[in-house]
Amino acid sequence: MEDLDTPQNRGLLFGSKMIYREAHFVKETLSIDGDSFFNCQFEECQLVYSAALPFSMSGNNFHNCKWVFTGAAQATLSFMYALYHGGMKEVVEQTIENIRSGNKPTVDPIA
Repeated sequence: MEDLDTPQNRGLLFGSKMIYREAHFVKETLSIDGDSFFNCQFEECQLVYSAALPFSMSGNNFHNCKWVFTGAAQATLSFMYALYHGGMKEVVEQTIENIRSGNKPTVDPIA
C-alpha cells in the first residue's frame, strides 16, 4: 500500500484501487469505479460510475454534486426504466424497497 499525497490522489493506493479517508473534493470529476470513500466531503463534484468495478462509500457528505452513469450502470438504469414503464412497476418498486430496507440486491428473481 502506497500513501499518495498529491492534489489528485489524497488517499492510499492499494493495488489499482484508491482508498480515500476524510478527503475533501471540490469541483472535481471523479471516476469512482473500484475506489473506496470513507467520511469524505464532495462539493460541486461530478461522480462518474460505469459499473466496471464495485466501489464502496460510507459516511460521506455531498453538496451540489452530479452523478453520471455510463456503460453498464447506464444500461442497468435504462433496463429499470423499461421495466417500470413496460408493465413491471412492482419489480422496480420492490427493488427500491429492498435497497431502502437494507436488503442487498441478489441474483435471485424478484417476481
